[in-house]
Amino acid sequence: MAQNNQTEKVKFYLEKFKSLIPQIGNIEIGISYAVQEADLYEVSGNFREAISILEQIAKTYEEFYMPEKAKLYQEEIKKLQQKL
Repeated sequence: MAQNNQTEKVKFYLEKFKSLIPQIGNIEIGISYAVQEADLYEVSGNFREAISILEQIAKTYEEFYMPEKAKLYQEEIKKLQQKL
């Protein structure tokens, strides 16, 4: 939806999703939300905010001893930094 210029609809769904995170209580759900939010920032051209969110995701995976997943996000961060 974000890539089809439906950002208002995306923001609405993200807010709904965010409100459900505490009820579900799963790290993957929170990260899933953050990834969607980063994607929205990337599509809108706000690469710095997208990078900031992805850095938090990578750090979270490192803290939970998931270095392979952290590395995936670190690589994505490098790609976005090239767009700055």
